[in-house]
Formats: sequence, structure tokens, C-alpha cells
Amino acid sequence: MRLLNTHTGRFEWHHDPTLVRYAILSHVWDANGEESYKDVVRMQKRLNQASSSELGSGAATTLLCHVSAKIRESCAYARANGYDLLWIDSCCIDKSSSAELSEAINSMYQWYAQATICYAFLFDVDGDENPRTLHSQFRKSKWFTRGWTLQELVAPIRVVFLSREWRPLGTLSSLATMVEEVTGIDRGVLLHQTPLNAISVARRMSWASKRITTRVEDEAYSLMGIFGVMMPTIYGEGRAAFARLQEEILKQVPDQSIFVWGPALRRPGLIYPAREYFMMGNALPRERSLFASSPRDFEHSADAEPESHLSLRERLGGVPAPFPEYTTTGYNVRTRMPVLSPREGGERSDTIHIGVLACVGADGNPVGLFLHANQIWMANGYYIGMTLDGDPNKTVYRTVSLTEEVLAQWASPEVAEIYLPPRILTSDPWVEPTAESLSNPFATYKIILPDWRRRELADSGYTVSCHIESSPSPLEEPPTHRFHLSSNDCAPITVEIGSCACRTEQMRATVEFALAEPTPRVNATNMASQSTPVSSQRTVLHKVVHPDHVNSYNWILDDESCGSASRDFARPTSPGMESAQDPNKVVRLTLSPSPEQWSDSAPRTWSQVYTLDIEILDPRDENTARESTQDPNGRLLAVDKDRNVYSNLWGYDSKKGKFFLAWRARLRGIPG
Repeated sequence: MRLLNTHTGRFEWHHDPTLVRYAILSHVWDANGEESYKDVVRMQKRLNQASSSELGSGAATTLLCHVSAKIRESCAYARANGYDLLWIDSCCIDKSSSAELSEAINSMYQWYAQATICYAFLFDVDGDENPRTLHSQFRKSKWFTRGWTLQELVAPIRVVFLSREWRPLGTLSSLATMVEEVTGIDRGVLLHQTPLNAISVARRMSWASKRITTRVEDEAYSLMGIFGVMMPTIYGEGRAAFARLQEEILKQVPDQSIFVWGPALRRPGLIYPAREYFMMGNALPRERSLFASSPRDFEHSADAEPESHLSLRERLGGVPAPFPEYTTTGYNVRTRMPVLSPREGGERSDTIHIGVLACVGADGNPVGLFLHANQIWMANGYYIGMTLDGDPNKTVYRTVSLTEEVLAQWASPEVAEIYLPPRILTSDPWVEPTAESLSNPFATYKIILPDWRRRELADSGYTVSCHIESSPSPLEEPPTHRFHLSSNDCAPITVEIGSCACRTEQMRATVEFALAEPTPRVNATNMASQSTPVSSQRTVLHKVVHPDHVNSYNWILDDESCGSASRDFARPTSPGMESAQDPNKVVRLTLSPSPEQWSDSAPRTWSQVYTLDIEILDPRDENTARESTQDPNGRLLAVDKDRNVYSNLWGYDSKKGKFFLAWRARLRGIPG
């Protein structure tokens, strides 16, 4: 373990940290970056090589005079309180070494637990305020919203909260009740009166459900210590990291509350499942898999508690409840559990069963896991979840409270061996994922045209103005964004982004080319009076699978590029329309999720932010034109200049030499 000497700022290496007395810092990383291990080493070398004349007479030669204020002040505070050694994650780990980084991440919980004291630096809290007040800065501090600070709060024996002025705000023991209110973490856990392994997996997951991490993999890596597991860190694997975490938890913790996440059927009464058929190529929501995709899925699962198998056996009238064992077999997880089947002659679907989990809900009743038989691809194979007959929202309910009323509707349980999908993979040839990347389940979104694209359009002679038109029913339909490209030399072009008629949460793109002579520039003010109502711009209702829908291509290991959709719009030809000054144009639209999701300084007005790129191309330019071809099934393929192929179902990555499954369309084009 590499530690900082608080007197000199030099690094010291200690093979056994349990033999030394050290303080440890917990903090939120600065948005502009933190000084790394290499930065500090570089300063050390520069100071070692500097001559006394270069330093100047009387100049301080300690490294602490040259490091960042956070490192300098944390060392000063620890030194003033009698600590000669300090550990800071930002500069005490050589992140250029993947082996050292992986070892540090796997050891971090223990390092915080073994520290003599932990200083939690809250950069957004004033030192002269009372943290116990209802609307204090302390309660709203970003420190309580970060993924990594969860283990940094739970692991240490002593935690002291420090303000932005490096003044003490209080200790965790003195503020435990208030911290419990803010974080949802049990007071006994915070004070080390209740061991972590006495808390259900679902409840521990719920602690992280509202926390965020910069890297999606850190959602899993930051929880390894909370569950006492270790696993290799593979940055780039995306949400597969969280699935691996759940697999490791199942190997060590026999707690089936890990499956209690997502929508739960809470309405009493008879259960009438809808008949569903899963075929190759059908879209499946993530609730159909055994494992959750993120800690956010456990937001409402804090009350799930494990139940002993002896107690569960008594509840089931003597039916044996086998000790849970799980075997991964290809695309599935094999396990054994008591299963409730439909009664003979009943009205409900014979494809729906209920697996009885060894855990109870908030009402004290056992929790059942809905199983949807799908034995087309494997005997005893099931998907998770069930939809109710007549439910217009098609909500996939994963679990149900097994009250006496519910149990009376099903036959006596029998122990069965079943196969369940651990997660819905975009590379799974049997499953096409739902297009969540450009799907907007909320009623509003924001479209951004980047400044650099505005400048490039201006260099081409186009002035861009934007107008946002609210929907008559804002709770049901998002607003319409219109981008008007006007030019003195060329006919104007209008790009409109609105909602598609097939489903409200899907977006539609319309490009209108003016067929008349060039008109004066139209600004956002007078454009509002000329705009057409949203209802007349929307197309007629159609199915989700539609030839005008455009794919959004997805790289499984690259979350940043996930979900971009692109389409070319060619200007309709008209006799005498084309001229040397205004040739036929091709407008290429690319829509993708933006990294700007929320604004910290503004209220959460937008539920989703997208980036729109508008390119105006000359179809005669071979470098920018796309070729068209047909696949064996007659579907249109688009081949860009990098030889990447896109289609409405599948794509081919020529660089990796394999096909990948494309996400379903989210950008719809209708030439005006």
C-alpha cells in the first residue's frame, strides 16, 4: 500500500498496512481532474533535480508547497491531528498499471476499514452551518450521491466530516441518525453495531440505487467490498460488470433477495396473465432476465429479507426447499426451487408459473418470481416476468407477494430444475433488445445542436435558428424541436424532431426542403407564427417495425457511442430546380444520447438530452456518399465510408470481422 508522508509529501510503500497507523481521505473528485500519482512523482523529480539557485533563496523545498490544495490541506489536517501517513485514492494509486489498479480496487474496502481515521471532505458544505437543519448543505452534499463514497462511509471505524474550509462538521457517530435519513443505511451498520452480512443483499443494493459513478463499470466495482467479493476489473465491459458482481455474490451469499428487483405485482385479487409468445427476434425488456442491469433496479427492494429454508418448508406444507445452487450453462443459469404451476382447468395461461424464493417482503409473506415458460429453445427454460391481460402499459411484473389468496389460485408447489437467462445480451442471437438508447419514457427531452456544427454550417453559408414548440398534451407527447437553416444563396431547409406516431416515446425526424426561390432568413421569433401545428406534422399510426425506422448502432463495450441513429435525406428533384448555386443536397441527421443529462445549477427540466448533428452533403462527392445494397432477405443495407454496414436488424463490423445485433429504430425520416 502506497502512503503519503504528511510532513514531506513523499510516497512510502508499506507491504502490511495493518502494522502502521494512517489516516485516509474520502472525497468527491474535482470535475477538472485531480493530481495523479504520475503528477506527484514528476514534481518530486523536478524538485530533486532543481538547484538551490533555481529554487531561490529561502524558497520552501518540500513537495507539499507544490502539490494541489486538496493534497496539501489534507496532509496538514492529518499532520495536525498526529498522523504521519495519509492515503488518497487520486494520487496513491498508479492507474497506468492495470494490475495495481485492480489490486487497489479489490483492497480498497479493507484499506478504509483498517485506517485509524477517515476524513470525509465535503467541498460543497460551509463550515459555519448546522448540518442537522432540514435543508442544510450537508444533507445535499454530492458526497452522499457518489458510488465510491458508499463503502468509504460504511467501512471505516471513525469518520470525521470536514467542510470546504477544512473545519470539522462532526463525526459519523454524532451525526449517525441524520446520515441514516440521507442515505437509507441502517444506523447500526453506520456505527458498526450490525455486521454487513446481517443485511439482505437487496437492501444493500438499495443503498447504491441513487448513487452515480463516472464509469458504468464502477457501479459494480464500488460494491465489491460491501458484499465481500473480489473479481478482476475490466474497464470497457460496461454493464457486464454488474452481472459479474451478482454472479460472485451468488457464489458466496445464499440470499435470494438478489432476485427481488423491478416491478412487483401488489394489487390483490385474481391474476390473469396475458398470453405472450417469445420468438427469435422479438424484443425483450431487461426485466425478463435473472440479473439486474444496475443498482438503480433495487431502489424499491430495501424491505426484502432472506428466509431460512426450514421456515420456507413449513410455509409450503412440508415441500422441501432446496439449498440454492446455481450453475452457469451457456446462455442460462440452472437452479432448483419450488415452483407453483397453474391448476388444471384454470383460466390462466399455462405458460406462467411462479418460483418461490427463500425470502419475504415487507408484508412478511414469501416472494414469488414469475416464470414465463419458453421451451422452444430449451426444456424447462423460462424468462422472468409476466404481463397482465388488458394492461395497456404492458408492464412486466417480476415478483408477487404470495399471500393466501394468491396461493389458492395455483397448484401445490413442486421442486423443479429450471433454466433462466442471467441477462439480456445485445449479442445474443435469440434476443433482440428493446431500443432503450433513444427511447424516452418521460414526457420531455432536449435536443442540442453542438456549437462546432453551427460554426461549420455558418462557414457553408447557413444560419441556424431553433424553435421549441410545446405539445398540446405535454404529459403525453414531448415538445417538437425545429431547426431552420436559412441561406442567401440556397433554398432554406427545416429539420424537425418530434414524437413518432407508432409510440409516444419514440422520436421522429422530418426534413423539409423549400422548392421555391430562396427566402429571407427566418429567425426563431417569426418562425413561431409560421409553424404548423404538431398534430398535422405527425404521421398516421403504424407498427413499431416500420421500413422508415432507422437503426441506432450499438457497440457492446462502448457505452459512449451506444444508441446513435443516422439517416440521409435526399432533396426531391424538380424540373429547373437545380442550379450551379443550389445543387441537389443530401442532409444527414445523426441523433445520439448526450453526456449532458442533468444540469447541477438548474432544476431537472429535461428528462433526457440528445445531441443532433446536421450535415449538408453533396451526393456527387464520393467521400461522403453512402452506397446502397440489399441483404439476402431483401432488407436495405447502408454502407458508410468506413465500410461499416447497417440494416434494420443486423450489422456487420468489418474491423472486428463479425455481425452484431443492431438496436431497433428510433429515428424516422419523412422527406417533405
